[in-house]
Amino acid sequence: MKRFGLIGASFVLVSSIVGCSNNEEIKITDALSAIKQLSNLNDFTLDIYNTSLGDKGFIYFTKDYYYDVLNSYGYIKGNKGVYQFDVDHTGTFVSNEIKTQFNGELYKNGIIPSFNDFDLDTITYNGDILEIKNKDNRIAFLNLIGEDYSKYTSINTLTAKYDEKNGLTFNLVFNDDSYINVSVIDINSTHCKDLEKFIKSAKPFVPEENIKNVRDLIYKNNFTRYIYDSKDSTTIIGKEYFVEDYYCISYFTTENAIYNTGYISLVNKSYQGKKIDNGSYLVTPGFGEDASVNVFLGHCAFVETDMPSIMNYPSNLEMFKYLNLFSFSDQLECMFTQDSIITTDVYNNFGVANAGFESVALTGVGYDVEKTDKDYVLTIRLFGTFDGAFGQMTFELREFGYSAHLGVEKFKEMLE
Repeated sequence: MKRFGLIGASFVLVSSIVGCSNNEEIKITDALSAIKQLSNLNDFTLDIYNTSLGDKGFIYFTKDYYYDVLNSYGYIKGNKGVYQFDVDHTGTFVSNEIKTQFNGELYKNGIIPSFNDFDLDTITYNGDILEIKNKDNRIAFLNLIGEDYSKYTSINTLTAKYDEKNGLTFNLVFNDDSYINVSVIDINSTHCKDLEKFIKSAKPFVPEENIKNVRDLIYKNNFTRYIYDSKDSTTIIGKEYFVEDYYCISYFTTENAIYNTGYISLVNKSYQGKKIDNGSYLVTPGFGEDASVNVFLGHCAFVETDMPSIMNYPSNLEMFKYLNLFSFSDQLECMFTQDSIITTDVYNNFGVANAGFESVALTGVGYDVEKTDKDYVLTIRLFGTFDGAFGQMTFELREFGYSAHLGVEKFKEMLE
């Protein structure tokens, strides 16, 4: 996904590209031998043109770094391990965190895609055209060029060709006639001067301790969002409970009764001696933190049981993967980013589209963390112009590790 772009008044993401290439021709005999050669190399460039995005850019493979320009990220092999880097909304390289899953090796863990992922025995020639029809090979190619692998179902044809003028090229055509052209260039001579200049002084990003601790806690999927009265920012009128096996939003007054709802995931459970089909069931809480709940066991609302995925918990937010893109804003008095993906993700995750605004123009996302005696308070701030007035929407998360709606907990005690 692109990281480039500010979010402006029209809510349009503006893109730009950082990249460089030598454009050497490939000195090989045919497409299949070229792919075989590339499966053993980590020194080449993919030159990509994508008509569906209207984008042209490069993906660099070297022994010291991998850089996907179109998706604005990559990995660097440093002294302390492999760490990610990203490109912010200004087109500037920014270090991210050490990726422990690489175990210090850039290409030996199967994380970065390569030509070695192809099953060459299933690729056949039709004249001088190499046809790639196998599902796994098509998925491998989509991964290689940084595309969503699920698009394989929309592929019409995928072919490869070699000639002296153009070298090794791939042509991917989708059912809607959009296409992606890929040329393999700079074999054994890949360089991106802009990135290599950055690498000379780059170091892995290390998050500040409080936000790192909060992120570790939020990934455990047990926390509460406090809901405040819009007219009195200190009065709590409800809570939203994010727990591993249930989600519940409960207001404490009848004014917002329509919003009291939730779901509980039940797997291998019985109630009053009757086996319950695995699934997630609708919950309607009463008013107050200890109010009883009605659970509708007659028919599951979702056959899925992964509640953090079903309800898209804040633990899924992109911002926690890209804390390196935040910096302190003196004006806003919080950590802040204008990154388009992070901003749009917060907008979608917290359902701002359902808040009743006639017009929204987003500016960015901020956060601040407060440490208390036994807890942290994470406040996520969505900045923008709402119905013509600049302001912010705040989402306050608390009770990390001990969130519990007592009515749902009492119901769980009755399960067998």
